[in-house]
Amino acid sequence: MKKRSIFQTIQFPYYKNISAKMNFLLLLLVLFVSYISVWALRESPFTASVCIAVTGITFLCYTRSWKLTLIYGISATVGTLQELFFISKGLWIYHIESSSSIPFYLPFVWGNIGIIVVSAFKGMRILDRKKRLFHNPPRFIPIITLLILFISTTFFSLNTLYRTPEILIAVFFLLDVAYILLMRSAPLALVGFFSFVGGAIGDLISVSLGIWSYPEGISFFHVPLYVFIGWDIIGLFIAGLYVALDARDTFFLPKNSVHM
Repeated sequence: MKKRSIFQTIQFPYYKNISAKMNFLLLLLVLFVSYISVWALRESPFTASVCIAVTGITFLCYTRSWKLTLIYGISATVGTLQELFFISKGLWIYHIESSSSIPFYLPFVWGNIGIIVVSAFKGMRILDRKKRLFHNPPRFIPIITLLILFISTTFFSLNTLYRTPEILIAVFFLLDVAYILLMRSAPLALVGFFSFVGGAIGDLISVSLGIWSYPEGISFFHVPLYVFIGWDIIGLFIAGLYVALDARDTFFLPKNSVHM
């Protein structure tokens, strides 16, 4: 009998073979491990990185989705780069003993954020069997165009208006509403709200623990008010990217691929 390799022996369960309740609990586990690793292991960023990375990569193996893996990579890269840029502008600062201005675990945190947002969106679409939530997004090219336009506008607004938070909050709110209306998706709006809640919890606790901080100004428990709606927008954009990849007319959809 031919000896099986370790890759053939170890088989991950597949999310489609698991109940919706268990899928939800596993998603909460990814969120919980990410939070706890940042909070409890803040004195050991490398250990926190291992915990966060292993959790995210294991979940990717569990879903077997090329789209989710792509979004994980994009979220990790873009999220880290934008933090580096805005940290250089003085919008926030991490309190870590490191030669770098960011903790080692940051890319893995952003990767897991992508996983959580997309999985929450996909979960709502799967559970909404009776199609009660309106969802009629544009095709691939219009979605990508909207993403580029709105991400650029959001980035420019934060870079230029952070000294006038009242105006920035109004701009963020208008961008939020306009994007949802143009994307024509109720599940997208719900994901934005979940991102708002999750991001707010993460920010408030992390700031109170002294992991990072913001300059003094109009804030709620030392977190600028525009940051909260900013989390909503981040959730909308990540889920919007998944909607683009899931569009029927996307021109790079692999044949015979496993979809999530």
